[in-house]
Amino acid sequence: IYGLRWTTGIPYEQSNGFNYLPGSAVLLWPFHVLFGDVRYGVLSAMVVTAVLLVRVGKPATGSFIGCLAIVYPKATFGLEQSWVDPLLVVALCAFVSAAARGRRMWAVVALALCLACKQQAWILLPLAACWKDFGWRRALYAAGGALAFIIPWAASAPHAFYHWVVGFNLGFPARLDSLSLYRVALSHGYKPDFVATAVVTAIALAVTCLRMPQRASGFLLGSAFVMAAFNLVTWQSFFNEWALVGSLAVAATVFASREYAELNSNEASTVASGPSFESGHPTDSRNPTVAHTVGS
Repeated sequence: IYGLRWTTGIPYEQSNGFNYLPGSAVLLWPFHVLFGDVRYGVLSAMVVTAVLLVRVGKPATGSFIGCLAIVYPKATFGLEQSWVDPLLVVALCAFVSAAARGRRMWAVVALALCLACKQQAWILLPLAACWKDFGWRRALYAAGGALAFIIPWAASAPHAFYHWVVGFNLGFPARLDSLSLYRVALSHGYKPDFVATAVVTAIALAVTCLRMPQRASGFLLGSAFVMAAFNLVTWQSFFNEWALVGSLAVAATVFASREYAELNSNEASTVASGPSFESGHPTDSRNPTVAHTVGS
C-alpha cells in the first residue's frame, strides 16, 4: 500500500500516498471491496462505538451520550473526509472496557489494533502502561503485537513507508489552517520547532501518569487531555484530531457514570448489611481492622 500512488481522479487533484499505519487500511479494505467506499467502515466504527457506550452506561445517560459518538457538529464532514480516527476511538473504548472487566487478553488485542492504525495512538502507550488494571507488561505485549503487524508492511517498501508514515508528518510544511497554537505563532512571525511539541506532550504525559485516576474513565479522560495538549502545539492539527479528543472525553463521561453508579450500589449494599459480631467484637465490613480496634 505504501508503494502505490493514490488519487480520486478529480481534475487538478495531486496524487499522494498512504500516510497512516497499515492497520487502518486492512480494517477498512473489506468495506471497499464490498461497498466500494471505505467510509462505510468509518461509519461502522462510529456506530459500534455508540452501541458500546450505550451498553456500558446507565440506560438513560449511556443512550444519550452514546449518540454523541455519531451525532456531533460536522460529524458528516469527518466522515466525508475518510479520516480514520473513529477506528482509534472504537479500539480504545473496547480496550478500556475489556481491561476494566478483567479480560486482559482482549484488552491487549484492542490496544494493539489501535496502535497499528495511526501514529498518534503511540502517544497514549505510556498511559496504558501506568494504568494498574493493565500494566506495563501488557502494554509491551500490545506494542509488540502492533509492531509485528506493521514491520512486514514496512519491509515490503521501506523507503515509501518512511516517506509517508514518518517523513510526511515530520517534514510537512506548517499550515495556517492548523487548529493549534502553532498556527497562532506562525501568524505572528514565529516558527516553533519540534522540540516545543515534544516537551509539551512529555509534560502532559508525565502529569497525567502521576495524577490519572486508576479507572477506565480516568484513562480515557487522561488520553483526551494528552491528545489535546499535543494538538495545541503541533503544526498539523485539524478537525479529525479534535474530534478524537472530544470522542474520548464523551466516552470518559459514559464510563464515569457507570463507575459512579457501581460505587453507590456497593456503598448501599454495605450500609444495608450493617455491622457484624465475631468473637464478641463488633466489626464493620467496610473497615474491619479499624472497627475491631475500636471494639477492643
